Amino acid sequence: MTALKFTVGTHNLHDAAGKPTIFADLQVFTEAVPAKIRARLRGTPFRMAVCHQQRDLVVVWDRRVFRRQRLVRLRYAKYVDGWAKVTPNRGTFTVPLIHRKTGRKIRVNAEHRINAAFKPFIRGEASFRANKWSAHTKGTLGIMRRQDKAGHLVLSAGDDNTPRGVHAYPGWNEAGDHFDRIGSNARLSHADELSREGSDHPRIRATLTEEKP
Repeated sequence: MTALKFTVGTHNLHDAAGKPTIFADLQVFTEAVPAKIRARLRGTPFRMAVCHQQRDLVVVWDRRVFRRQRLVRLRYAKYVDGWAKVTPNRGTFTVPLIHRKTGRKIRVNAEHRINAAFKPFIRGEASFRANKWSAHTKGTLGIMRRQDKAGHLVLSAGDDNTPRGVHAYPGWNEAGDHFDRIGSNARLSHADELSREGSDHPRIRATLTEEKP
């Protein structure tokens, strides 16, 4: 018997180029401009959380389906210090939510891992990029394991800059087959690649389903 079911999506907005859209119950935006997302959500039942340590990470949710878990703070774990003309700061932003209908506690992890971290290392800095991608990946997976051990529904998403044939979330359920991925300890199905909406990345959407034990 199904305990809960909702859609989840992720979209790299390519800074100001992409158009924020509402295409899932729960969404992670990377390379986001928070003001543009806030304007898009005005007058809708959707709410947002912005990572103040890395403002291009934004999590959006339908408040009819979820609510913020109060008294649990937003968290940010930084894995890459910015390097001028190479990479901005990069880390994993965690938002605690509760599924209204079931009371299930959810941890949403938004991330944007460093790019060009695999051969042929088209941006240069091969060792730096590979090492930082691995460190960020290891860090996110560690966060997910701790959340899972605590009994939460775990959801991670974003632009993981992961090439085809490589898992961004090994050992977890995963949707997406290129840079942008969704990972969870619940089942992910009906994964779709949607239009780009002005970005250089397509939107990714999947259905998350968790069965009752």
